[in-house]
Amino acid sequence: MVAMKGSVPLFKFGGYFGIIINAAKYEILFKNFYLENTLLINELGHLEVSTDIIKAKFNAKIFIDLINKYGILNKIAVEAKAEKNTEVLFNIIFTTVETTPKLHIYFPFFLKKVLNIHDIKYLETKLEHIVSGYEHTITIGCNYKNIKFVVKITPTMFAYEHLVGQVSHFKHVVEFKFENTAKSFLVAVKSKFNLHEESPLYKMLYHLSPNYACFKDMTTNYHFEILDKTAMKAYISVYVLKDTALIFHFEFNNMQFPYKIMLKAPYLIVEYKPLTKEVKIVINSVTKTYYPTLTPIGENKFEFGINGEALAHVVIGIKNIEIITLHKALPTITAIFTWKTFSIFENSIGIQLLYKQIAHKILVGWNINTLAKAFMEVKMTGSGTNLLGDYELFHHLNWNIVDIKKIDLIWNGKVLSTGLPYLNTPMMTNGQLAFNDFVVKMKMTVEHKTETYTLIFLTKPFKIAFLPFFTFP
Repeated sequence: MVAMKGSVPLFKFGGYFGIIINAAKYEILFKNFYLENTLLINELGHLEVSTDIIKAKFNAKIFIDLINKYGILNKIAVEAKAEKNTEVLFNIIFTTVETTPKLHIYFPFFLKKVLNIHDIKYLETKLEHIVSGYEHTITIGCNYKNIKFVVKITPTMFAYEHLVGQVSHFKHVVEFKFENTAKSFLVAVKSKFNLHEESPLYKMLYHLSPNYACFKDMTTNYHFEILDKTAMKAYISVYVLKDTALIFHFEFNNMQFPYKIMLKAPYLIVEYKPLTKEVKIVINSVTKTYYPTLTPIGENKFEFGINGEALAHVVIGIKNIEIITLHKALPTITAIFTWKTFSIFENSIGIQLLYKQIAHKILVGWNINTLAKAFMEVKMTGSGTNLLGDYELFHHLNWNIVDIKKIDLIWNGKVLSTGLPYLNTPMMTNGQLAFNDFVVKMKMTVEHKTETYTLIFLTKPFKIAFLPFFTFP
């Protein structure tokens, strides 16, 4: 393409653009694009602008391999290069086609002016994945300061580490154990997080508080065990160590008599009196000590207060707890908490808030007796507010996990708000996501008033669509 002024060329622009689509690949090419100005420079010569003749070139390629994969995704290669008067402005390469995937960035302006990096000419990041039995090690290395990010995964452990040279700036190791039988259930997790003094995270925490926020070693241990699901015999233990100091320790054990409930923390003391059924809590802060109390005032009715001042009444039922605020500085709000069973595997929990004519209710239900095939459901309703009017928010999710290569998700939902003009009629959603032998198939529809919108995504054959607006290819 040539722009003319009379019979004299003003500037020239051109290049080749191509798309290749077949069963083996998708490829998009921008080849030998150029821009050259001639007369335009002379026209601007009287102005205070650069009058250098510009000869610019641009090449780019996007390649998607439809046959070979890297992990669960198709192999891909992206490259873009721009030149101005034979000087390379930028050259960016991203590829997973090669044995070692890499990201190469040559962009002097971005490195020096934005990232303030002057000691290297380009950034290059490489990814290495090593499998040894059940252990996977993923290493991402960068040529800037020899930075590395290492991830290790085994069936019972997950760890990641950030290194600068040979120095570990932070390392987080999580070890876990999971057992679920018809009679018992066990989840045990041990987490250990280490920070180096030169780590930016350590410096930030030190700036916030050298004594309270900063640490070099944080250890957390969770142990949740149900010995007998029918009798609900359980042992729960949670403790947190910051360096060598105990931050928190909670223990519950009803497997043998007498039952044990223990809570330890540096700034928290809990006291329970079995005869009077009174609970006292002492919270020590830097400036003041607080004494929350829970005192019986009737059958299954208690008064909650802090430092001798009553704040709320608490009524405990068989499957519900009701809390009513009392303090003059607080509005009179009634909160009702309900539950269906004491099972953590199949239950529904409700929360209802009442204030004058305003009501809000949240209902959460689930069934995870079989973790591989289960559901979760959330429903929120309310009325009496000027902004939302009567509203309803609903979402239901089912999943079926056969194995790591076959996973199905199905969901549906509803949104309604009579106070918002766009949502004063229900908006319904339905969706399906199938992952079968590393092939992803997703379809989601949204129905609102008389319109239906559909999102489709397939990896084999590749397809992406947002109907009724576009489909590719």
